[in-house]
Amino acid sequence: MAMDGLKTRKPTGRVPWPTILLEGEEKSGKAAPMWSRLATPTGWTTMGEIAVGDQVVGWNGKPTTVLAVHERGERPVYRLTFSDGATAEVCNEHLWAVRTSNDVHRRYANGPRVGQPRNLPWRIWDTDTIRAKVLDGAVVHIPVTEPVQYAAGEPLPIDPYLLGLLLGDGTLVGKSVQFTCADPELVESIAAVFSGDIVKYSGKDYAYGIVGGGLSAAVRALGLRGTGSATKFIPEIYLRASVDDRLALLQGLMDTDGGMEGRRPTYTTVSPALAAGFRELVESLGGTCRQGSKIPSYVTDEGERRQGKVAYRLAPRLPASMCPFRLGRKRDAWTSTRPTFNTPPRRTVRAVDYVGMFPVRCITVAAEDHLYLTDHFVVTHNSWSLAQFSASERIGTLYWIDLNEGAGDEYGAVPGARYELVEHDGSYGQVLAAVQAIKAEARRAADAGEPPVVLGIDTGSAIWDGLKDWASARAATSARNRELLKRDPNAEIVISQNLWNDAGARWRKLQTELLTFPGIVVVTARGKEVTEVDANGRPIEGQKTWSVQTHREFPYAASVWVRLRRGRRPLVVGARSVHVGIKPNTDPAREITDKAADGRLLDWLVFDALKCDPGTAHVRDLVSFHGGGLLEHEREDEARAAGPDRPDVADLVARISDAEDDDELREVWGQANRAALLQVDVPTPGGSYTVGELIQARHEEFLEAAVEAHPAGRRRVAAPSPAPTTPAAVVEAARAAAAAARAEEEKAAPANPLLEASPTPDDPRERRLTAARRGVLASLESLGVSEAEIAERFGRPVEHVATKRLTALVREVIATQRAGLSVGQREISA
Repeated sequence: MAMDGLKTRKPTGRVPWPTILLEGEEKSGKAAPMWSRLATPTGWTTMGEIAVGDQVVGWNGKPTTVLAVHERGERPVYRLTFSDGATAEVCNEHLWAVRTSNDVHRRYANGPRVGQPRNLPWRIWDTDTIRAKVLDGAVVHIPVTEPVQYAAGEPLPIDPYLLGLLLGDGTLVGKSVQFTCADPELVESIAAVFSGDIVKYSGKDYAYGIVGGGLSAAVRALGLRGTGSATKFIPEIYLRASVDDRLALLQGLMDTDGGMEGRRPTYTTVSPALAAGFRELVESLGGTCRQGSKIPSYVTDEGERRQGKVAYRLAPRLPASMCPFRLGRKRDAWTSTRPTFNTPPRRTVRAVDYVGMFPVRCITVAAEDHLYLTDHFVVTHNSWSLAQFSASERIGTLYWIDLNEGAGDEYGAVPGARYELVEHDGSYGQVLAAVQAIKAEARRAADAGEPPVVLGIDTGSAIWDGLKDWASARAATSARNRELLKRDPNAEIVISQNLWNDAGARWRKLQTELLTFPGIVVVTARGKEVTEVDANGRPIEGQKTWSVQTHREFPYAASVWVRLRRGRRPLVVGARSVHVGIKPNTDPAREITDKAADGRLLDWLVFDALKCDPGTAHVRDLVSFHGGGLLEHEREDEARAAGPDRPDVADLVARISDAEDDDELREVWGQANRAALLQVDVPTPGGSYTVGELIQARHEEFLEAAVEAHPAGRRRVAAPSPAPTTPAAVVEAARAAAAAARAEEEKAAPANPLLEASPTPDDPRERRLTAARRGVLASLESLGVSEAEIAERFGRPVEHVATKRLTALVREVIATQRAGLSVGQREISA
């Protein structure tokens, strides 16, 4: 049914181009200090030495490539101490895969699997969270690595099992290698792996000489010749050998100087180097190793008690599939404790201690789970870049705007990544210009039928943070805040609502460009859990909510709001789509469980879930609401309100002088603002001042009096320059001038010379960007007068027009509106 004055059309049902908010946990740092060690396929390196393209060892024990290195600046560093004595030093935001004791022991309470372990997934906590949980008494476990698979090295010169026996019961200080053993089985084991001769020494119990087979030369080459019980060590080449060879070496050590104490295997040595190597050997096999020490004592034949060498006692725990012994009697003792004692190796966090503030960095690795090994083969988490979207064959060029991340170059190492980094100086103007330029390119590509252009902003949180800093910097220049900072440099800056409005206006301008982008937009942002507050702004104890670190409107304006979670599936928090419709804070978030999204989240989201078809996709039709001009009844109401009760300048000046506090000044300011009289000049003995400047001067008098009255203010020595005053004579003069002005208004007023057009710029001192000028420009904007119209009226750009001329233009526009002309009827011409 058609109606007069109403235009309608049928909906198309087409899917618009999406704007995607990709939110990740704010505490997504994986940073560690520069000295922390990282396990690599060839040995150890440090975080300070690692570079893009290097390889480290992942949780599964296999090599994984470093895709990116991120400098994080100075951050708090903590030392985590684990149940086996291992330690790791990381920053407070470092992420860990963890399980609590409740997670480990939780079982199904009902159903077909009642009583069976639930095998809950690993949680992802940062160091701060672990520290708080441990202080509260929680038992927190972290995973243990799978056996590390080092790169293949040179052949081992001595069989690893034989070397273990020699490090335990061998004598390497003489010209020949000797072995002392009371167990014939061990002698037979040597014969099985050694090609030389084994000679039994006559007159010596259990002493054997091992000769030939190049053994002496190999011992010398490994640096073991001349080492005694307190100086033996495991050569580096054996610590980096294959898993089977390392296990054989461990079994040789355990068959000689190891044994079973109750149900636990133990190993004892007086060599600190050998103890350290033994521990690394166990940990690289996916086990844990507790270490203790004691100083034994003994009594001589003469009855004198003496102290022995420091003995290091180690208690290894290996994966269930690995037996630490080959010797039959020891292997049987170990086997007899199984399966009753088969708890797998695990580490429990015992303490989290503050170390200090140090430079830290983190790395991005290519492993699917993004985990890698650090000191003592401790498993840590890492980030994964979303730059993989640029590898999709279904999109065109991806333009990457990097803000406060500095990782755009490193992300290029992601396999298949192909994108263009946008260079800029970080200013709002350049970022906005870059977005508009990319938008124009996206329109061209869409019109030409090319694959859609993608705009990526990493991170949107930096934009809103920057706009907040911009508002704060502007606020710091106000008279009130300057006075506060003069008294206390650390005082809190008060940001007025109009400055917040300016920051919000800039954000909305950029947001509109993104929402009307003729292609795909992806904006990353940080998110974090915060304490919920009530209607009065007070925190609610025990209640948490989630906060996205960007402008509060954006998550609800975006097409899709996706939350990435460490160790869990992504969540769709909100979606403006008939295909994936989710209303934020109303509908429950949906976990993305489709396997097709693995490794191609954004590609799946845009083309599969949202069903965006580049051939039919269109730009969102955004019709921005605006107030427009005054309606007929509003003009009549304003005319009646501004009739005989309209204040004149003299009345305002008198009320400014008579005001006793800021409340009365605010009332005067409000009336002057509504009557457009704030910029009217008033002559005083100290010079000519506007009404607004007189109000500000009176306000500063109140502020000065308050400072003097406060004990802290009396210590101030310097006094400010005297503010303009409004004595009675000035008030009377102003009233007389106002009366004369009213009389003149009744006559036909000649043309105002301030409104004459001229190409000559006004005096620069008269067009400085002061608070008064900003107020006049804002008034013109609210009245619907554009900068182009101002330039046309005065014959020169608005920045070349004096403030007093703009003030005169405000008066004329207001007078024109009151005469009954609408905005569309008003003409502003030269």
